[in-house]
Amino acid sequence: MSDFFDSPQFRDTLKKYQSWRAGGQGLYLEPDDYADIAEYYQSIGNDGESLIAIDEALRIFPNATAPLVSRCHLALLQGDTDTAKRYAAKVSDRSDPDYLMLQGEILLADQQVDEADGYYEQLLATYPAEERLRFIIDAATIFADYNAMDLARKWWDLCKPMAPDADWPRNEEENVRIAYEELEARLLLAEGHYEESLALFNRLVGEEPYSGYFWNQIATCQYMLGQLPESISSLEYALAINPHDREALLNKANALMAQHDDDGALNCYRRYTELTPDDGIGHYYQAVCLTNLNEPQEALRHIETAERLADDRSDALTDILQEKAYILSQLNRLDDALTVADRLDGIVQPPQEAMVLRGNLYLTHQRLDEAQACFDRAAEESHHAAPILLKIAISVYDNHFVGKAYQLLKALKEQEGDDYTAADAYLALCAHDLGMRDEYLDYLQRAVRQQVNEARQVLGHLFPDDLHPNDYYTYAKNEANNPPL
Repeated sequence: MSDFFDSPQFRDTLKKYQSWRAGGQGLYLEPDDYADIAEYYQSIGNDGESLIAIDEALRIFPNATAPLVSRCHLALLQGDTDTAKRYAAKVSDRSDPDYLMLQGEILLADQQVDEADGYYEQLLATYPAEERLRFIIDAATIFADYNAMDLARKWWDLCKPMAPDADWPRNEEENVRIAYEELEARLLLAEGHYEESLALFNRLVGEEPYSGYFWNQIATCQYMLGQLPESISSLEYALAINPHDREALLNKANALMAQHDDDGALNCYRRYTELTPDDGIGHYYQAVCLTNLNEPQEALRHIETAERLADDRSDALTDILQEKAYILSQLNRLDDALTVADRLDGIVQPPQEAMVLRGNLYLTHQRLDEAQACFDRAAEESHHAAPILLKIAISVYDNHFVGKAYQLLKALKEQEGDDYTAADAYLALCAHDLGMRDEYLDYLQRAVRQQVNEARQVLGHLFPDDLHPNDYYTYAKNEANNPPL
């Protein structure tokens, strides 16, 4: 769609509309023009201007399909299914393809995934053969937009027998080819095939270099491959295209935090929050950065804002409450922190995590017997589940009981077997701190083979910021860089 937004025809229409918005006179546009303008503003993150364009269209053309469908899409993006249904009911042409596709989206927004799948299958049967490829790609893309990746893959697989080969002619079907390849790249990314996805998105951005969406996807692939400097550079391209790109700001902040640049991350999270003041995620991550920067009082202000904005049923509430407990503990308000931990009972899964949090809080304040009792209870009630035992060991390490943490991690490794890799990065860290060089190198090598970002998060402070985790082992083995422990 970015090519269309750069076309002389659309730019002329947008210029007329913007002149009218600035106080000009005599504007006349077709309903589809208003819908295109609304979609343009939505693509650059300006939902307010998008809504103004839609409302103006509906004032003039109250029953026009294109602006009504655009209004539904905007409502769905904001999580307001009721508003989407209300505007969808006003569409008079119930045979319009955009209206028909919208009905499946509304089912997905209502979490009726199987019903949406069946609906689109019935709809597919009504399309002539020459139009089916485009429809299948659109349906698969909608499933991907709603993170129903298994169904997105199912529908994309239907495309393959119908899709042209590598010599796909670059003519009027070019937009279909790009949509097909974009969907393939998204599926590869979701399925963990980061290098293949990156190659496809690089090819796509070569054809549409001003697509902020493609630059964001490239950055995500690079992040997952541990290529943080490259990921940040890609996000800077996205932000050069649109300085108000909320996704790019959030992704850049996350990448900077992974590089332990809390000041840079904090700046990006602040800019994100300015653009989305009602989204608590910006306040949550500001709190995390401020905690890392030893500014707990300011961190508390932001975490309380995040808590106020969070839905009581939101998955984010668990992370918010845990962070709030840590901040209160840092402020030496243990009783208040324990009260927050009590709120996690019945919310957090698995439920023993709340008991691990209590143990951590007690341990931070040197109340060792109470901490031990909490950890023992969490272990027993979870039947010594590996995720709970790992969290206990991390809590013990974070409170500077390195030897004890090492013992817990070794016991966990013995319990789960050599194939259990989740503890390897922390075992490498403990072995490093305890001066056990051979064991440190062994677990370091194991850790970087698994998940590069996990290795960077746990062990990155031992290495230069610009060093890729794949090179940690070689660097650590080099005595010139790393004198004996």
